Amino acid sequence: MDSTHAHSSLANLMSAWRDFAEEHQMHFPGKKSRELRRINKYIRGAQLRYPHEPARCRPITIDLLSLIANSLHIYTVDNYFTCSLSVLVFMARVLTAHTACMRVCEHADGCRVDDVSHPDPQPHRSSYLLLHVGRRIDSRKIKRRPARTCVLPVRQHRLSAGRALQILMARIHSGCSSHNDVLFPRFFGERRSPNPTPWPRILGQLRHILTTAPPPSHVDPSTIEGRSLRAGGATDWFAAGATAEWVSAQGG
Repeated sequence: MDSTHAHSSLANLMSAWRDFAEEHQMHFPGKKSRELRRINKYIRGAQLRYPHEPARCRPITIDLLSLIANSLHIYTVDNYFTCSLSVLVFMARVLTAHTACMRVCEHADGCRVDDVSHPDPQPHRSSYLLLHVGRRIDSRKIKRRPARTCVLPVRQHRLSAGRALQILMARIHSGCSSHNDVLFPRFFGERRSPNPTPWPRILGQLRHILTTAPPPSHVDPSTIEGRSLRAGGATDWFAAGATAEWVSAQGG
């Protein structure tokens, strides 16, 4: 087997092939067709001939989010009102991606202000926010897949994505901000960029924070990947008692 496939399971390659065919409106064998049975037979044979363990990312769960917050001196919700805008944007973006189980492509462009809606007529009293994920085609993994709506609970807790996002909206997007503005803009000191921080930089910051945390919390930086926030969010929703159907809807 080609070494480039060493970290990809054959089942995942089949899934990618199906997604590619759907996106480009190409033929893909039906579930009970003879063609698909033949393909599955060859895949089973390849799995026996080339056994390997697919690499798995480490989920960034609540305990790791707590370490991240500590490293940035975010100990209470009040710290979001006094911290630098760069720290506020970073924490709000990470918490939102975790709670909404977002893929990298879904928040790589930073989302937009109009992706956030307040179900309560008085936004400061909302018990949750709604985040519309994948409204722009270029932010979807599968271009024909429709956008989804995610729930961000608002609690008086430093790891509440809804509360961090509320404060970000108040500090950065209040007043005359355009609804098409980037939701998580990049800051150079107090100077605001119209673009978000590139995802590789966010990933580098996550790896640095988690690998420099006091023992026994050290993690292998190579296990922190783009899927880590998405996987951590799903893990924490299940741990909180959410149903599989709800987690599936939340994560698309």
